[in-house]
Amino acid sequence: MKNVELLGTLWLVTMCLNKFFAPIYQPFILLKGVFSYFLMYGNFFFAGILFYNLRTKGNSWYRHFGLVLCLLVTYLCSCREETVVFFVFLVVFYLFIYGHLTWLSQKPLIYLGAISYSLYLTHSKIGFVILQYLDILQVNPYVKFILPLACAFIIATLMTYCIERQAMKYIRRTYKDWEKRRALKKVLD
Repeated sequence: MKNVELLGTLWLVTMCLNKFFAPIYQPFILLKGVFSYFLMYGNFFFAGILFYNLRTKGNSWYRHFGLVLCLLVTYLCSCREETVVFFVFLVVFYLFIYGHLTWLSQKPLIYLGAISYSLYLTHSKIGFVILQYLDILQVNPYVKFILPLACAFIIATLMTYCIERQAMKYIRRTYKDWEKRRALKKVLD
């Protein structure tokens, strides 16, 4: 974690090398499978790390420069539309980390932010299954819109508050207990 910004910069270089020197649609032999996604989208992941570090560790020229490099890699390795969308996201994230989007702190938006990951994970599968059944039943188009949407929100809410939050409490508690045992062992040794 100490060198994550340096590693991220090297990863951007790897993405460009892969784009311009590897055979078309064939990532480096050692970087197949899951790593091939990082070769296509690692710039977005690294931008998130840089924004997190800007927010938590403060300003530094190399973090801002790293974000410029992420945008440049997007331009070099992606289509024009993806570059424009990424630029818009960069602007929005800059506004956020410098406190210019505080008006978004409304309860409905906070709720949507809280369930967003669970909603992301489940919406397409749930919606697709429900839509298949509703197509068979030939229901009203409004029902075909509202019912899958409501089900996705309900399931995402249940996952967030009944599973994810409870699991995080357990993980944090377990980690704190482990840290206490480790500190006690150091004292005793």
